[in-house]
Amino acid sequence: MEEIKSISKLRTERIREILKEKHACCTGFADISRLDLPITLKYPFAICFALQYDDEIVNRLPNDELFIKMSSSLTEKASHVYQAIQELLESWGYHYSRVPSTTKIDELPDPGEELP
Repeated sequence: MEEIKSISKLRTERIREILKEKHACCTGFADISRLDLPITLKYPFAICFALQYDDEIVNRLPNDELFIKMSSSLTEKASHVYQAIQELLESWGYHYSRVPSTTKIDELPDPGEELP
């Protein structure tokens, strides 16, 4: 059991390293198995990350054009981060489900089936 914990810790640290390399400013891991949702039976753990908005653009808000450009840029960066983590998880033999951060709760096929 101790060996499994150390492997999990090494894998968690490797994921954190990749997220940091991809400029994620915050990372988190959660045991979601107790949420009692259909998706948690298949995926009991969640990985979250955040990318920071450009301070210069935020300070100039409201400016819809700049905000849209910045949001598009962050969405593209997030896709690259997702791809790197997905490749790592696949190499370890894990299955995963990705819910993009741009997904609104009312756009999900069945709220409660997925986690935004």
